[in-house]
Amino acid sequence: MIKEHGFQHFRMMSTSLRIFRYLLSALVVAAAVSACSSNDDASLGGNSAGACGDFNWRKPSDGTIVCPGAPGCSCSTGQVCCVSLVGGKAATGTCGALTDCADLAMQCDGAEDCAPGQVCCLLDDLGGGTECRAPQDCFFTNEITLCRTQDECDGVKTCAPSQPGTYLAGVVGGCGF
Repeated sequence: MIKEHGFQHFRMMSTSLRIFRYLLSALVVAAAVSACSSNDDASLGGNSAGACGDFNWRKPSDGTIVCPGAPGCSCSTGQVCCVSLVGGKAATGTCGALTDCADLAMQCDGAEDCAPGQVCCLLDDLGGGTECRAPQDCFFTNEITLCRTQDECDGVKTCAPSQPGTYLAGVVGGCGF
């Protein structure tokens, strides 16, 4: 009887924890969706230093790649954003050829920079830069599909801006939970 009562208590706690996680997930998704509701929210542009105030994670940067630290905060067609690392974190970017990048190479900042049917994939939370891939090839641990609209996500994840204080804050969005 005691063992059975202990098991029932454990089951009840397990069920309660699952319900709590579900409610917490629902609140996070609701907050993220409400953050995605405005296509022209000026407060979403720019990174934490304000260096890219003309860019917004909802606005495609056709023909350029957003590159905080580079003149004009962008690299033109044919260039990539070479991001230097300081203390293991992305610090500043310069424009150049892919072969010139010593640390990270951002080859895209959204699907508009990729061939039709491809997505811009953030590798290892910016640990490897970005590159264009087929959607099914951007799903490994810590890889994130960069997005501008909810339609670019898989239907399960939500499109939201990069976190404040990060290198790409406000200038790119990603599909996440």
